[in-house]
Amino acid sequence: MPVMLNAADGFIQLLPGDELYPEDPDYTGEKKIVMSTDKKVEDLMKEGGIFHRIVIKDINNLAVYVNIQAKYKHINPLMIKCDNSNYNSRL
Repeated sequence: MPVMLNAADGFIQLLPGDELYPEDPDYTGEKKIVMSTDKKVEDLMKEGGIFHRIVIKDINNLAVYVNIQAKYKHINPLMIKCDNSNYNSRL
């Protein structure tokens, strides 16, 4: 289950295995734990080394980062940055 980290200029959804993922996550939402930082997303990415996260700058700018060893021989997703700058959606 993802845990949301609020950064100064976006959000990061942390997944199990990420170095910032809490040891005791609030799975039910009963504890009302809010993870936040004054650091920018770029700074958090530069400081980190073990990633299993979705970085969301805004609704049209997100990226998946995975560099952990996958369980059960799954293949990790490709890291493709999506900034929606060259897409003309008609939906």
